[in-house]
Amino acid sequence: IRRIEGRKEEDKFVLATTDYFDRNKTGNKNLVCIDDRDWLKKLRISADTREQSDREVVLHECETPTADGTWTVSGNASNITTDTDYFVHGESALNFDLAASWSAASAVVTGMTKADISDFEGGGSVFAMIYIPSTTGLTSINLKIRSSSTQYFRQSRTVTNENLSFYVGWNLLRLDFAGATETGTTDMDNIDELEIGFVGDGTASASTDWRIDYVVARRGKPHETH
Repeated sequence: IRRIEGRKEEDKFVLATTDYFDRNKTGNKNLVCIDDRDWLKKLRISADTREQSDREVVLHECETPTADGTWTVSGNASNITTDTDYFVHGESALNFDLAASWSAASAVVTGMTKADISDFEGGGSVFAMIYIPSTTGLTSINLKIRSSSTQYFRQSRTVTNENLSFYVGWNLLRLDFAGATETGTTDMDNIDELEIGFVGDGTASASTDWRIDYVVARRGKPHETH
């Protein structure tokens, strides 16, 4: 793995085993491993781009429904709560339920701290961790990055960030601004609302423990692999 532009000595990567990678990725940023399981080879990279301060903006920590704005659920969703038992970042995640035969549900936060992500519009992405307890009836998940209810970027996803079908467990979803649809004129200097929508075909049973955690905007630096 090598950086295309502005390469320095500290950009050198170290090939590691999967176990070593998992234990040391937070302390040693320039690690790479090949994870081979379930008939899938996955290249995993933990990288420090050196410009991290201006290439990552945390939009929401998803700690509680009333921390940094107010989260509400609508449609076939109900009972949004704080989940301190199962999360991927911080100390908790958001947890909610879906009714039987659900077809449309959404989780929306309004009034959160305004975020300036104007530098991300040309080539950045927004990532969200979504826990799916059952894939039955799930057809797509929509991500909206909003400066108001009528001004937003939206993208519908039917696969994960790794281009895999949705599966039971934590799924990483990605909205690419370059491929998203804009409604109105989004004020990218003042993003203060997020919406995550779930679309189903009406065949699923009632389910509990859907979760949302850690929504972050990121923009990387070009690298190439050999």
